[in-house]
Amino acid sequence: MPEKERDMPPRLNPRPESDFWLSLEGKPFLSGHRLNLLLKIAETGSLTQAGKAVGISYRTAWDAVNQLNAMSEKPLVESVAGGKKGGGTRLTDYARDLLKVYAAYGEEHRRFLRNLRVGAGDWERFELLAKKMSLKISARNQIWGKVAGIQKKRLIARVRLQVGPHEQWIAEITRAGWETLGLKEGDDAYALIKANWIRLLPGSAGGSARGMNRLRGSLLSMTPGQTTIEFSFQTPDGILLTVSHRKPAKETGAWHIGQILAAEFEAADVILGVPG
Repeated sequence: MPEKERDMPPRLNPRPESDFWLSLEGKPFLSGHRLNLLLKIAETGSLTQAGKAVGISYRTAWDAVNQLNAMSEKPLVESVAGGKKGGGTRLTDYARDLLKVYAAYGEEHRRFLRNLRVGAGDWERFELLAKKMSLKISARNQIWGKVAGIQKKRLIARVRLQVGPHEQWIAEITRAGWETLGLKEGDDAYALIKANWIRLLPGSAGGSARGMNRLRGSLLSMTPGQTTIEFSFQTPDGILLTVSHRKPAKETGAWHIGQILAAEFEAADVILGVPG
């Protein structure tokens, strides 16, 4: 594809304000918010400018791009080094094809809603109920996996969640919670972990104590804030985690990008959810 044509934004009108989701293998993947960010990257050639255009910080935009690239079969966004403009960020051909798929599905979704509006007598009440059934979650780390096993005790259920080819996490939930979710082996589920519930430790991960998850991985970025420092951490299976530490911490001052560390979090801090 010629460079000039490649740099042009996709000619789409996918209506980013829509509640329509595109899923990959049953997992929520591309929503209006993320779609809008991708379109702005295509338009501006800059992650910083794209983030400003959609009203989010560079950090949030960077996290969103990394999550999309990690979830996708092929990268959606790539960095461009050098050139007349001094480099930047652009969509891959795979991303452009995906946006066309999104637009096509989105149009079918809107056609369905138009037909539903005609058939529903009390549309306003129906629409309000549908909105109440939607849920946005503040936890930065939302990891999808498959239930590999459940150990049930009197009050607690220990759930093993396969989140990567070689990686399992343990979640401890109440037996009542397990019964409410209706979890069984082989089910899809997702784990929610707040960034400040995870600790980074120097050195590779050894054996973890009972009730703890300890993962080996590498440090991708460090972003200092006023009272905290935020880290991006990636496991060998490609799982991306955002970790928030209070600063200053003596050991973090000597850490560097690419360093091998261990991430640790309690099994009781893993919140499980299932597709609705």
